[in-house]
Amino acid sequence: MKKIVLIVIVILVAVSGWAGATWFVGSKVEDEYRSLVQRYANLGPVKASVKSYRRGYLSARAETVMEMQIPKAPSAEGEDLQFETVRVVFGHDIFHGPLPIGAPQGATPALALMTTRIVSTSGVEPDLDDLLQQVPELADAFSYSRIGFDGSIGGAMEIPPFSSEIEDVTLIWGGLTASSEYKPGGKLVGQVEMPNLDLRFADGSMTWQSISYQLDMVEALPMLFVCSGNMLIGGMQMDVPVRKSGKRTQVRMQEVRIDSDSSYDGQLVDYRQTVFGEGMTVDDQVYGPLEIDMEMKNFSGQALSDYQQEILGAYGEFDQLDPDAIIARLMPVYSRLVVGLLANKPEFNINRFYVNTPKGEARGMIKLKYDHPQNEAPSELAMVSMYVPFFKVAADLVVDRQLAKAMIRSNVESQYQKAVASGQQPEVSELEKQALINKQVEMLLQMYAAQGFIVIDGEQVTSRLVFADSQLQVNGKPLPIFGAQ
Repeated sequence: MKKIVLIVIVILVAVSGWAGATWFVGSKVEDEYRSLVQRYANLGPVKASVKSYRRGYLSARAETVMEMQIPKAPSAEGEDLQFETVRVVFGHDIFHGPLPIGAPQGATPALALMTTRIVSTSGVEPDLDDLLQQVPELADAFSYSRIGFDGSIGGAMEIPPFSSEIEDVTLIWGGLTASSEYKPGGKLVGQVEMPNLDLRFADGSMTWQSISYQLDMVEALPMLFVCSGNMLIGGMQMDVPVRKSGKRTQVRMQEVRIDSDSSYDGQLVDYRQTVFGEGMTVDDQVYGPLEIDMEMKNFSGQALSDYQQEILGAYGEFDQLDPDAIIARLMPVYSRLVVGLLANKPEFNINRFYVNTPKGEARGMIKLKYDHPQNEAPSELAMVSMYVPFFKVAADLVVDRQLAKAMIRSNVESQYQKAVASGQQPEVSELEKQALINKQVEMLLQMYAAQGFIVIDGEQVTSRLVFADSQLQVNGKPLPIFGAQ
């Protein structure tokens, strides 16, 4: 009998302990929720507020209001810029820990589990009810968050796939999923997947196969994040009519991959990004592959951190998107950023650029570095011009001759059309026009070579530019600058 009483006492103590913990956690979750909304309550034209919070024993129901000031198109010329307010209400179901009972994701130990959905919209057409009538699957779109006892936050968002007729367009959406996990210390890991998007018009179509993005990020300084990430943009196909010509254009783009990586050594930030596109076909013209390898080195981490924080604070000062007021407020911020970044000999390099076109290939590189012998930087933006001699630039470009001529031809044809439209050039037959343009293109190509801007080497056109010690050289020949003779 005593053992039974002891067992009952143990159970009652455990239940009361769990009940007390649940009530305590529930109150802490409400405090954190209100604190978080207050922290981002005013971001200029975007404002957030708590509409309601009803806390129960095991769970709570909250609603957050987000309001955005959106510029309206002026109804008359000279009219002052007008704004309209778009209002979105999010509903949150919050399940209290330490063992969140009733959560759709199951009662896994956590400080809290939360699901979020859009409840209503106003100030935007169509409103939510009209949209859900057309696409009822969107009612199942939600985001899910798990707040751990260690301060970690795991999140996921899902927009289900659907097919719908919207304004004579068939939209086939493969859905979207995103997940992320934040850990104490500012570390964030996330990924986004969009399987496919298919648009079918009465006279054409577009299919985008997929987009995926993966990110591994850490907050090195306040608002300064360094990360590694990669994005894969799947192939795209498009078949559309060409306006006024009666013809059709078919475009097929293959995969594009973008890889990024950045690091922070306690003082300086380095960043590198590579882009590789397999190619694109426009009708029977093949473009690609495309390759870009770029990097930024020796950028002040503190300057970037200060800039991010100042920008966030500056936007919170504006209730509306007033371009003039925003520019006036942000110019000093940009000035401080430029001045701050010019310390520590920063570099910007395009290590490799390559593209193939129907007219030939182009490849090149450019390296830019600020290199003051005493590592001195201007104290304000107005003084930057005084420090131009301490910049070093080197650039190389190699272009197939036919591609160079095609680039010149594009400008010549544009100038020819303007001359005909203004009456400075009489209209001639197509055959005479092409002969005239061909002659001018070849003449300009030879003129650029005679002036030393380019070197014609068989079927290739090359150019090399070097700026160092206040001297500019193009293809080894000095070029006067800064008014020098």
